[in-house]
Amino acid sequence: MNSIRLGEIDSRLARVFEDNRNIYRKLKQLLVTCTQSNSLHDVCHMFPYLQEHLIHHFQMEETLMGQNYPGFSAHKSAHQALQQDFSVLWEEHTQTGPSTSLIAKMILFVLTLLVDHHQEHDRPMEKYLLEKFHLV
Repeated sequence: MNSIRLGEIDSRLARVFEDNRNIYRKLKQLLVTCTQSNSLHDVCHMFPYLQEHLIHHFQMEETLMGQNYPGFSAHKSAHQALQQDFSVLWEEHTQTGPSTSLIAKMILFVLTLLVDHHQEHDRPMEKYLLEKFHLV
């Protein structure tokens, strides 16, 4: 991490923050679709995007925070738990197709990601990184 220039860190942080905003927009879109759509298929078409995006986003966060971040282990474990939870939803979707039960589970997953994970893990990480690199 020491060989990375400050400009690169600043750029990486900006990408993580923008990535957070993008995923939150997609998750909001998913919740709106869940409440307004007459078709379960409309909701489930977002599964592939979320699966790919979550993996990429979590990897980017973990690389940026580095193992020296005091909350690294807990944050990485939270990512692994979320990926496992999503894998269960994905498996259910591929096995049985869309259902109201699956949509309810997806809404719970999204709320867990948006509220619990962001408050408990992402905000402290963002604050730490901004302070560490004197960007606040």
